[in-house]
Amino acid sequence: MFDYTLENGKVIRINEKEIQHYMDTLHLDREDAIQIYLEDEGYEVNEEQEELTKKAKDNKITASIHKAEGQKKERKKIERKPNPDKEFLIQMLATDLGECDNCSNIVVENVGKIITFEFNGKKFKLDLVETRVKKN
Repeated sequence: MFDYTLENGKVIRINEKEIQHYMDTLHLDREDAIQIYLEDEGYEVNEEQEELTKKAKDNKITASIHKAEGQKKERKKIERKPNPDKEFLIQMLATDLGECDNCSNIVVENVGKIITFEFNGKKFKLDLVETRVKKN
């Protein structure tokens, strides 16, 4: 770290490794590397960069880019095929849980997938997953 004094008299601390990184990657001398660091960190203004930013805003290029970033695509509702085997198993498990003395609040949340219930005062959720047959 070293201290650098700006034109307005303000002293800032700059990481020597960062300046060295600029020098190595951009093949700059020390003064140019410090200047780029000051511009990147907002201590000084790069007039050419400001002019290009103004042109882009005038052409509404960046506005459309930022507008697109803020929009989210609508997700399509996935319609699953009925699976009679899973539906039978969920119904059977729900019935069996209903016969348990310590089970309560048994809810089939998804007819072919999820059952929620309470057992001894604790909440549980069963999620039935059918595994695929491995292809050779």
